[in-house]
Amino acid sequence: MTTAALFGCTGAVDSQILATLLATDASSSVKTISRRLPNAPFLVFNAVCTTTATAGSIKNQWKIDHDLCIGNARAAKDAGVKPDVYISSVGTRSLLWGWVPYSKMKVGVEGAIKELGFENAIILRPGMTIGRERSKAPILEKLVESLKSDLSTIGRAAVAATHRTEEGKALSRYWMLEQADIVQLGRDEWKE
Repeated sequence: MTTAALFGCTGAVDSQILATLLATDASSSVKTISRRLPNAPFLVFNAVCTTTATAGSIKNQWKIDHDLCIGNARAAKDAGVKPDVYISSVGTRSLLWGWVPYSKMKVGVEGAIKELGFENAIILRPGMTIGRERSKAPILEKLVESLKSDLSTIGRAAVAATHRTEEGKALSRYWMLEQADIVQLGRDEWKE
């Protein structure tokens, strides 16, 4: 993976440098400092998520998981991003979990993204994630084993969905990918 800092990215030479960096290494991370936004394809993946314990309170978690995510979506919309990709969570609208503050945060962000009127928005609703350095809720993860999502599968599904959207193959303007969709896109689309 290449990490690059590019001063300028909208002029004749620097825009070609940016395009070449992005085209030659899909895992490139390019930070630009310029007078205006680059002309290169610009995607935003919003996967911000914390826990009440890590944030210190539900109020602080709300600021991160809800307010910050909506702020990110607004900034992306203002910057002309298409599509906007948000990693939400499975079960946020269920009778069992819909009343939980975490679910309300996720549902609020999903609604705000829809209201912003993106040309295309992709919402992924994966199950509980596995593959972290340290489990956040080992007992709960064991209980909901079948709802777990592999982190690499989620990441690959998000990228595959953006590719389909860019090709005009999104299933809808506001595309919701549930667990089965994530598995299909994240595994089947990436078979060697």
